[in-house]
Amino acid sequence: MERLTTKYSTILIAVGGQTRFYRSLEEVPDHLREQLVHSTTGENAATLLIADPNGRQEILRLIAQKQEELKYAALATGLVQRSTWDSEAAAHWRFWLSWLGRTLLVGSLGYIIWLLASFR
Repeated sequence: MERLTTKYSTILIAVGGQTRFYRSLEEVPDHLREQLVHSTTGENAATLLIADPNGRQEILRLIAQKQEELKYAALATGLVQRSTWDSEAAAHWRFWLSWLGRTLLVGSLGYIIWLLASFR
């Protein structure tokens, strides 16, 4: 049985917060092509081989996952800080939830003591 193989190329370029796909090197704009050639000829260059169209979706998923991991790693190491509004809002809600929990605990204990005293 003869095997049919179709070959596709996809070039993924992410620069300045934008991600673009190109089908060939000729489609890549000149200024990006120069950066692409320079970055793919260095020591840290790598090649990705994707076997099918589903591979493109897999790459997008992995890129999104890696971006989340990098964001959390940066937060954990202190390279990037959360916005002050987020931390202030969280502290505000923690304060009120702890106050509510303590109030409910004291109120419940008082009610239990009153029930025990009223049954005797």
